Amino acid sequence: MAAPRSIIIVTGANSGVGFGICQRLLAQLSCPSPSDALPQPALTSSSASSPSPFVPCSALTLIFACRSRSRAEDARTKLLDLLEAELELQRTQDGYDGHGDKFKKNLVIDIAVLDLASVESTFNFCDHILQTYPYITHLISNAGVSPLAGYNWPLAIYRLTVNYVDALTHPDFYKQHKGLMTDDRLGWTWQCNVFGHYIIARNLAPLFARVPQPLQPARVLWTSSFHMDAKKFDLQDLQLTRSPVSYELSKYQIDLIAYTLTNRTESANVRHFIVHPAITATDIVPLNWLMTYLKLLAMYLARLLGSPHHPIKPFYGAIAACHLALVSLFFVPPPSEPVKYGSRVVGLWGEPYVGVDPIPEWSDERKMDGEKLVGKLEELRVTYERRRAAQ
Repeated sequence: MAAPRSIIIVTGANSGVGFGICQRLLAQLSCPSPSDALPQPALTSSSASSPSPFVPCSALTLIFACRSRSRAEDARTKLLDLLEAELELQRTQDGYDGHGDKFKKNLVIDIAVLDLASVESTFNFCDHILQTYPYITHLISNAGVSPLAGYNWPLAIYRLTVNYVDALTHPDFYKQHKGLMTDDRLGWTWQCNVFGHYIIARNLAPLFARVPQPLQPARVLWTSSFHMDAKKFDLQDLQLTRSPVSYELSKYQIDLIAYTLTNRTESANVRHFIVHPAITATDIVPLNWLMTYLKLLAMYLARLLGSPHHPIKPFYGAIAACHLALVSLFFVPPPSEPVKYGSRVVGLWGEPYVGVDPIPEWSDERKMDGEKLVGKLEELRVTYERRRAAQ
């Protein structure tokens, strides 16, 4: 018996890691036994068989949550072309059973406009999803912005000279704009990376609760970062308008939020996971052609020198998100300690796999900070909902 239709939301799906996630999901689900659904050694030590083996996905609705409809439409066309190229390869293989063609026939790629820099747009997006779909099986909160203002070149040269791989794995030579605000008078980086996704996760909770068997429970994947400066976390600067590392701290807030929600009783119908793509080449920060080329060259050199944290290609950087979206939850028991799941590669050609990283600077105090953070976010969300209702 075929499983019910999966309905997956990916924010920021038209480019970068978001597009890589969508491409990888389609490539994997077009196979009756996707490799990303297999247990990963770093995640489990169990050698037992899953009591609920993977059921081939014959029907999928993939929702592109993007700011620009036209860019999303272009990305959808490109994605379907890539899927057709994948199927052409499958059709040439011995024993092809036609699953991929059936999957493509039942595939729906919808577009929903979402501007995370606007509270009104975020609420409108949630209203549209609630009114259009019977349930949501996966929410992959991927979209993000970076307030990059330039580079501290003397520090960059020094770091690259002293420890090249570490400098490109834990870069601390980026300059970031401070005090950027949205039209809602909220911190720009914080609203786009944190608060907007929190609103979506909370407002779509009714749809998570309606996921039918055997697809339940729903899964919410929060995209974090491998590199962050957790020691600079300050709950008094909630919206990160005073911080010189607002991007990294927005990702650390995501870690705290996701882990806090995981341990709440109201999360019984959903599993929250923290994932990150490691170091990938994306256009989150636009660069000219020369800088883009030099950046890629530097990343490949880091991989050549043995770094497992440079998937580089978004398709490889997407493995952590795709694995946590597809693997049987039998193989991913709730962790005894707060962790996040990161993309890795091995070898010069970058064979991808999934690793586990601890949430840095974790302590009982951080656990309390997570509860306070979620409390402040919920209070602000309710405030905006009441304003909308009063209009």
